[in-house]
Amino acid sequence: MTCRTIAGLGLCFHVFLCGGCGTVMNLEDPPKSYFRRYPGTDANKVYGGVRIDAEQGCNKFDFAPFDAMYLLAIDLPLSAVADTITLPWTISAEVNRLISNYYFPKQQAKSDAVVTEAPQP
Repeated sequence: MTCRTIAGLGLCFHVFLCGGCGTVMNLEDPPKSYFRRYPGTDANKVYGGVRIDAEQGCNKFDFAPFDAMYLLAIDLPLSAVADTITLPWTISAEVNRLISNYYFPKQQAKSDAVVTEAPQP
């Protein structure tokens, strides 16, 4: 093998090794960094890695255009492949979450509760 071939294989290996990080963040249990910044989102969403990469890629265009291009051109397609491979697990987690939210709804905190009574004079 020539040096050019080895360098090309090394670059391809590096790209595939670093790709799909949105999927890794989607499958974290318990969810860590990304989901702390966005508390309304849940982990183990169907195609959640693609959603995370697309959102981060669009947000980075202002201050880091090369990082955004990497996320959208390389990491996003690899996350799509990785999300397709992990689809049975994420569908199961999503169905379990929907069933549990239906039968055991989360209680509202007192500060978030809606006042339904009219104030008495």
